[in-house]
Amino acid sequence: MKAVITLTADARGVQAGVNAALHQVQRLQNAVADIRSLFVGGMIGDFLRQAVNHAFGEFSRLKDLGSAFSMEGAMAAAQLQMERMRSDMALGKAFGPASARADEITAQALREVTSYLIANKEEISEALVNLAKFGAAAAFALADLTVRVSQSINEIADFLESPGKYSQEVRAGFAAMDSTGTVGGIQSYLMDYTPAGRILQLLERKLGGN
Repeated sequence: MKAVITLTADARGVQAGVNAALHQVQRLQNAVADIRSLFVGGMIGDFLRQAVNHAFGEFSRLKDLGSAFSMEGAMAAAQLQMERMRSDMALGKAFGPASARADEITAQALREVTSYLIANKEEISEALVNLAKFGAAAAFALADLTVRVSQSINEIADFLESPGKYSQEVRAGFAAMDSTGTVGGIQSYLMDYTPAGRILQLLERKLGGN
């Protein structure tokens, strides 16, 4: 007798996966198209902006040439300058009282601030001295950090020159500590479960240490 096995496959899951993949591809294509559009649009915008700036700059240059080398342009420029002066004079007269009042208020505030700072000169002076002390302490701390970093770099360089010897000494030290019973498992923990230990083992393998 022959056994006949009939398998019924449900393709809906596969179709859903295909549809999801196609959807992701479509989103990627849309994103690329958007980026391309923004890039091209930005280039066109920069070109138009440069063209407009150049055009206005050229207009200004031609106007200056007309005012400098044309009798008609020079007379018009002089008339414009006189008109601006009359306008400035009229505006100055109109806003003179407000300007004077604003300057008076500013001067009064300056006098009050000066008096206030002088009245509190002891506290401010002490703060200035303390700030200098903080700066000196910070400078020393940074210098000390530089020294410590330099020492660490030199130790790493020494380790890279003789990784086998260094790692053996470290392991021997951990073994001695374990034998006393004071620090059980530190060696295996540090070598197997910490990034530094894993890096040490990797360097040993790469550089031929034990």
